[in-house]
Amino acid sequence: MHLVARALAEHRVEADRLLVALRAALAADGALLEAPLSDSRGDAAREQRSTAFMLHSMAHWKPIFQGFSGAKPPTYETDYWTLTRFPDAAAIATLRRLGISHVVWHADLVPEAERAVMDERLLAASHQLELVHAEGDGRLYRIR
Repeated sequence: MHLVARALAEHRVEADRLLVALRAALAADGALLEAPLSDSRGDAAREQRSTAFMLHSMAHWKPIFQGFSGAKPPTYETDYWTLTRFPDAAAIATLRRLGISHVVWHADLVPEAERAVMDERLLAASHQLELVHAEGDGRLYRIR
């Protein structure tokens, strides 16, 4: 039991004000993606980040792309790998197809050396993304 408690403590996730702000920003039927998704080919790394994002969802109780119950829809893997390329056009088209209206962007999850390039990509996609809220390293975008 001690090992289980210790493992849970190591993966504790605190909801920040950006996630709490989602309650007001998302429509009643809105869904979201938290990003960036892990582009690791290792299932453990991908699922650890997805689990953290699922825990974040308790701050707003909105549907999320990362949610899973052990059964994945047939297109999940294809959609997942497309969404790792957010904010490119294919990723935004996939978000629209899935009915995802908002993206929470965690800049602190982008390697420091890649942040400036990613900021440029997000700015270049501003005709498809509206910045709704920014706080610390977090940003909330609405898909236009």
